[in-house]
Amino acid sequence: MKKLLLSGVITLLLVGGVGAVWAAEDVSPKVPNIKTFEEMLPFMKKMHPGVSDETFKEMYNSCHGSGGMMGNGTMQNMMKKL
Repeated sequence: MKKLLLSGVITLLLVGGVGAVWAAEDVSPKVPNIKTFEEMLPFMKKMHPGVSDETFKEMYNSCHGSGGMMGNGTMQNMMKKL
């Protein structure tokens, strides 16, 4: 009886662990490798409906322009550490 209970608990833990890994991977956003504002605009509109194209341009330039966190290699260095 103890063996049956133990094997049931182990099976439940394994199934739960695999399910958790699958669920965590499934909710991760799939972001394409975007290089220009024109490529990024549809994604930005989906994430922030109702925002003007001019505001999107300012947001993009603040991140990807000179001095932005994406333009100076900071983000690439942060991703290497993960």
